[in-house]
Amino acid sequence: MMEMIVIYGSQYGSSKDYALELAKNINCGCKDYKEVKDLNNYNLIIHVGGLFAGGIKGLNTTLKYLAVQAKLIIITVGISDTTSKVNIDNIYKDIKRQVPSNILENTLIFHLRGAINYQKLSVVHRFLMSLVYKQAIKVDPEKRSEEDKAIIATYNNKVSFVDFAQLKPIIDAINNLI
Repeated sequence: MMEMIVIYGSQYGSSKDYALELAKNINCGCKDYKEVKDLNNYNLIIHVGGLFAGGIKGLNTTLKYLAVQAKLIIITVGISDTTSKVNIDNIYKDIKRQVPSNILENTLIFHLRGAINYQKLSVVHRFLMSLVYKQAIKVDPEKRSEEDKAIIATYNNKVSFVDFAQLKPIIDAINNLI
């Protein structure tokens, strides 16, 4: 019998919402990464984490407690378009910096779109987003990346791309593993 758990690292709620919905759909437990102390009893660990400053929230903790025999699935959550190859390549570069290659080679990775509400951002995150926005608008409109365009389009707004239907391919992949 496959013992599995969903762990999430969420700053503003999208990752947590996806994690809770996923856990409900695959009938397993769900924990905030801050509650994780031991993962030795699990064969499948699913980490759902928000993308922040080149990393996936809470993933380092999950990796710290990851049992040798366990299968890992990483699900990133961000506002960038998950159909853009450039965005996915950038996310994968961040994952490669965070996950040892011997673990990464056997890890399934999925990407979901989350939400952003500038009014709920911390002062530090609001400031960082203003810097990113200022950089993005300096780029020649013809040369802007998809990420630049998304930052400009969503800046200082409340936008949600959360869609639980995006979980279906992930649930299918999990069902194929178990």
